[in-house]
Amino acid sequence: MPSADSPAKPRGLFRKARRQRRSATPWIYSHFDGCSADIDPQTHRIRRLKGSMPLLSREFRLKTVEKIQGRRAVLIINGAPWTRTLAKRKMPAFTETGSISNCRNMLLYSPMALGDHLTERTERDVYDRDGRATAEHPVKKVQREGKTYAEVRIPGGYSAVIVRAAATTTP
Repeated sequence: MPSADSPAKPRGLFRKARRQRRSATPWIYSHFDGCSADIDPQTHRIRRLKGSMPLLSREFRLKTVEKIQGRRAVLIINGAPWTRTLAKRKMPAFTETGSISNCRNMLLYSPMALGDHLTERTERDVYDRDGRATAEHPVKKVQREGKTYAEVRIPGGYSAVIVRAAATTTP
């Protein structure tokens, strides 16, 4: 157990990245990233050079990742890396499923996603293979040796997330 004299040393870092793509200004025209430009649709000539935040900040992000991984610490990121340079660093990543498109955008890098806190109504919600709420497959409770168990049988096309509720006590 860490004490005031010997504080715990962190073994890793979780990076909650803000998405620049959703910002009001997806492009920066005062800096050139080396490859982005506006193209005239008639002449197919470059109108002006521009920069994207993922490319402009790539070197800074890469140095940060290398520093953390160089200390043999784990870096877990929220969202897939936006450049091949960072994807090659092999960091665990997941997404939040507030929008189902987040899962689609992550699929090539990582299949991990958190629960959908926007559409789940209770821990007892059941959804069918088309994503519609259904009451067809209730969890059967089984009593054995004075203990209650849930018997979960999951048909093909369904998945389950089991949430253990805190025990309730009566005075």
